Amino acid sequence: MERDFYSHVYEGGFVKYPNELALYPITSHAKKCDSEPWMGDKTYADYKVTPTTLDVYRALYQHRNTNENHKHYGKTWVSQRHLQVELAMSDKTLRSHIEVLEDVGLIDVKRFYRHNRPFHVYTFPAPLSIAEFKCHFPLACAEYERKMMALDKIREEESVIEEDFDW
Repeated sequence: MERDFYSHVYEGGFVKYPNELALYPITSHAKKCDSEPWMGDKTYADYKVTPTTLDVYRALYQHRNTNENHKHYGKTWVSQRHLQVELAMSDKTLRSHIEVLEDVGLIDVKRFYRHNRPFHVYTFPAPLSIAEFKCHFPLACAEYERKMMALDKIREEESVIEEDFDW
């Protein structure tokens, strides 16, 4: 019997997850050495959510149990080895992205051992709203907004130049 190694890919489908996840890469805009009072001895370098971090989230989320009648509905327990192969990622890299996801509150991880091997169960708390995110990561949001205002200024200058041309 041939095994389907591609069952995690849904033909013509997509993984639907909360739109608020689009906020989290904003954490990358803060200076790495900056920190918020609640971060303790960590800095924004420890909370940097990259597109790869979001892809790890997507992979975890895609493997969650979708049977509403099951006692573990909404949870994922895919092995990290499986994720490493699926995402073509080293163990250390995968663990660092999972740690970031846990630190920013996008996943909760329960760590167990089964047959002397690590076994992880992942759950997915709701992401922060825009207002909550701005309160939680104010330095990153301020830098993001500064960069967006600079882009607006550039767009305004370009539109003035475009008006001078007769296309």
